[in-house]
Amino acid sequence: IFQEFTEAQAKVRKLKEYIQRSKETLVTRKRNIKDLYFQKKQHIRALEILQIMEDIQAAPRRIDQYLEEEKFVECVDVFLKAFHESFSSELAGIDALNEIREELVAHREKLHE
Repeated sequence: IFQEFTEAQAKVRKLKEYIQRSKETLVTRKRNIKDLYFQKKQHIRALEILQIMEDIQAAPRRIDQYLEEEKFVECVDVFLKAFHESFSSELAGIDALNEIREELVAHREKLHE
């Protein structure tokens, strides 16, 4: 009887250890999933910002094209969107856009004429 009791205690200890390891694994996976979710959100936002930057970069060319075609409404729409986005608080610190910002300011003067 004593031997069976000792064996049962050993099985219970092993089971408790297994349960504890399982809990730790689940908690770790939960943290990993949460981290991956936040990383996904950050990457999605980075892609959105890159798309906005590509749109801003293409804006001067599109503005010139619309001016040549005398599509003034489309020209102003493209200009306003690119101008506001390039000077937005989110993109204000990106020095790579400085040259394009200068082009947009020049286009603003051109559109006022």
